[in-house]
Amino acid sequence: MKICLPIRMFNKYGGASKYVSELAEIFCQKHDVHIFSSSFETNLKNISLHRVPTLNRTFLNLATYAFFSTRMMKKIKFDIVHSQGECLDQDIITAQSCHKAWLEQIKKENKRRHILNPNDSFVLYLDKHNYNKRKYKKIIAISNFLKNSIINYYNVSEDDIEVIYSGVNTVKYKPNEKRKILLKNKLNLTDTFVVLFVGWEFKRKGLEYILRAIQLMKRNNIKIFVVGKGIDDPECNMKLLAKKLGIQKNVFFVGHIGPEHISDYYNIADAFVLPSMHDAFALVVTEAMASGIPVIVSKNTGASELIENGKNGFILENYTSSEEIASLLNILIEKKAFTKRMSKNARKTAEKNSWENVSKRILKLYEEVIK
Repeated sequence: MKICLPIRMFNKYGGASKYVSELAEIFCQKHDVHIFSSSFETNLKNISLHRVPTLNRTFLNLATYAFFSTRMMKKIKFDIVHSQGECLDQDIITAQSCHKAWLEQIKKENKRRHILNPNDSFVLYLDKHNYNKRKYKKIIAISNFLKNSIINYYNVSEDDIEVIYSGVNTVKYKPNEKRKILLKNKLNLTDTFVVLFVGWEFKRKGLEYILRAIQLMKRNNIKIFVVGKGIDDPECNMKLLAKKLGIQKNVFFVGHIGPEHISDYYNIADAFVLPSMHDAFALVVTEAMASGIPVIVSKNTGASELIENGKNGFILENYTSSEEIASLLNILIEKKAFTKRMSKNARKTAEKNSWENVSKRILKLYEEVIK
């Protein structure tokens, strides 16, 4: 099968980019895979790379990519063109988000004053162009949460959408007790309960509520590692909050970590918390589960659909409730046998949702679309 996977940034950092990279790595073993991108940061072999010219300015980068990638792809005959919604015409769109729903959520929650910028405007245009003009044969939604948003905002038929959750690399992300002990000893965390937060947007992902939960718990033997950077909120603001709350000794701001090193932070964690305001899926949740970490996530996160509350993780009823987060963390700290069972169940859930299993479902959808 000759498969085209256009993606503006081809790497393993962001959700859509990692999604395409993982699929390309599997598909290229048996199929002819072509990547159309403006930036290549992976070392995959056996794939054809096509560089798409773009302008670097924010919204112009996306706009020029959409125009030139679509134009370049039409010059080659493919069995399937599977985009992430960044093109103007394709066979299959994997919907990674619904920008209109996200903007409405910001307005509803009154979290910050949001002024529509040119990038927002073009993303909204792309969504409207692709969904309303039916520039697809099938849509993959990475969660039911996202599927419902697309139906509500763009009046897309439910029959046009198939929900296939994003996968997880269960080889890279896995429990490693020996590594955990080694790293904890090295960092002097042997008797410490380690909470992990991974995210690029501190406000949207709810870091503030975790910090306030740590203060409420009043435990000296709990530490939180913050991996990532607050694009929408300068990191120093969260450092100031930690200082104001008197928990600066409990918080470690790690900053950005490359995909080759992030597994070490999953290895030392005893719990993963993501009280996100709005997330179509959040790959970091399933990466934590694959690593055998009990997770506490917002019900506004698509990956929460994989969680059986109290069995393989916890779903927050109120993502802004630091009291609820603190209560659930206390359960994980105090009930060791329960936490161990949850850890094993989390890993089993992730194994069912491996990229290998997800890729089979996507290939089956390719065959149906081609027919």
